[in-house]
Amino acid sequence: MPLSLPSNCFSARVRLFSVCLVLASSAAKPAEEAPILRITGNLIGSQPVIDAQPPRSLIADYYSLLPEDLQSQATDFQQQLAELLPDYQVAYAAADTAELNGVMAKAGFVWASIRTLHARQFTAEAATSLSRAYGDLFPFIASSRK
Repeated sequence: MPLSLPSNCFSARVRLFSVCLVLASSAAKPAEEAPILRITGNLIGSQPVIDAQPPRSLIADYYSLLPEDLQSQATDFQQQLAELLPDYQVAYAAADTAELNGVMAKAGFVWASIRTLHARQFTAEAATSLSRAYGDLFPFIASSRK
């Protein structure tokens, strides 16, 4: 007795074959012609209206687009940086290298946490806008971005 396959199985085979052909043809192209695939998923993109605002407002408006738990986390990180700013200013003005290094180490950890959150929740363009805004608010962030 011959084996009969459902009709959707045939169409699945055709689709699979088509995908294989596309992959094979793109693999045969030289590296400079190979298409680049960018998947951004559900990331929050750059908002031109938000980007035209002062830094503090820009950050607040982008963070308002996050789920509540992440808004709270992001705001906590921002507060931690704000608390380090006076210590940074005093150490910088006094040219106290040891104190400055201590503040920068703490700020670096918080900044890495913020950048991780940005990378997970925002597109590259939006994360860049946020980084610029943070650099405008916190001089120790601006110097670490260079």
